[in-house]
Order: sequence, then structure tokens, then C-alpha cells
Amino acid sequence: MADFDPGEVTYRFLDPKHEFGGLPDSPSFERMIEISNSVWGETDAGGDTEFFEKVFMDPRAMTYVAEHNGQIVGYVNAVPAELVPDNFVEADSEKIGNKSCYEHEINVDEEYRGTGIGRKLLSLALNEARHRGYENLSCHSDEDPSVVGHMRSRYNPRVIGKYNWSETPGEELNFWLDVIDVDPSHARGVLPSESLVLYRK
Repeated sequence: MADFDPGEVTYRFLDPKHEFGGLPDSPSFERMIEISNSVWGETDAGGDTEFFEKVFMDPRAMTYVAEHNGQIVGYVNAVPAELVPDNFVEADSEKIGNKSCYEHEINVDEEYRGTGIGRKLLSLALNEARHRGYENLSCHSDEDPSVVGHMRSRYNPRVIGKYNWSETPGEELNFWLDVIDVDPSHARGVLPSESLVLYRK
């Protein structure tokens, strides 16, 4: 963990219309790819620059970054769920909400993990989603309870289903789909019959 004062970290919204001109040569874009590949680089989920361009450049994208000493150390990216239908076997609006956005990724540089940056980024994404009129935010979370324990204890998401990320035979990367209602007063449970079976191409 980096030795720093969390108060020195700043957060800002990345406007896709202005921030990413000249992709993939944008310094912000390259830095986020670097952070992502430090986690996913050796898996089927790593190195997909084309997919990153799709979700970061969409005019409806909601991307926030955390910066320390002028360098991006974390980010969150969320897009309308309809933009990523391949993330669901059945993109049924009755089950994830017809006004749902999807948190494509939230990532923090390894040296800065465990300092609250990820929680702050998720909070910013949820506030942005609420401001734009979304009813919920769906996201895939690691099966390791230590990774998502805080999120689940704080936001009480509906856990929709489990899926395997990997396309490599014999390799398992298990994740869950969580749906967080952006207005806590409207949080509701999910029936077992509403479970979605998920995959990623």
C-alpha cells in the first residue's frame, strides 16, 4: 500500500467528448488500460482495447478517475446496460431494471488498494446514475467475499446469478452479478425464479 494522505487524492469526471480525442493515444486511456491489465492482463478479460474504447467513448459513459500527484490511480466506468448485451444471457429489463446501467469496471492501482478509493469511486458512479435517472446499477463482483464484503454490506444488492468469465478450458474465474438500486428507499429483493444465467463472450 502506498504511503500517502488520502486527502491528497482528487476525483474528477471524464467527459468522453473531450477527454479521449485521438484514442487510443489519450494518456488517460492508456493509464486506465495499464491499471486494468495489471489485474486482467493474463486472462481472457485482459488486453481488450477495442471493448475499452467502446465503453469509454460512448457519449453516455460515466467515468470517474482518482488522481494522486497528477497521475490516475483508480477509475470507475459505467454505461447503459443495453450497450453490453453480451454480458447477459438474457438482458431482461424486468430482472435487471429497464433503466439499468452497468458498471463495466472499477479498478485501483495495486499500491493504492485498501484505502477507500474504490468505495469513493463506486459512490460517485451511483450518484451519477441517480442524477441521470437510472433505477439501478448492475455489476459483476469477484466471488471472494473479502473483495465485495463492504459493497454488499453497504448497498445490499440483489445478487442475480453466477457465471464463469473464462473461455479457457479448465480455467474458472467465477463472478456474481449484483444489482444495486440507486435509490435505497426502493431497494427490493429478488426471487430465485428471477435468476439470470450469465456469460461473457
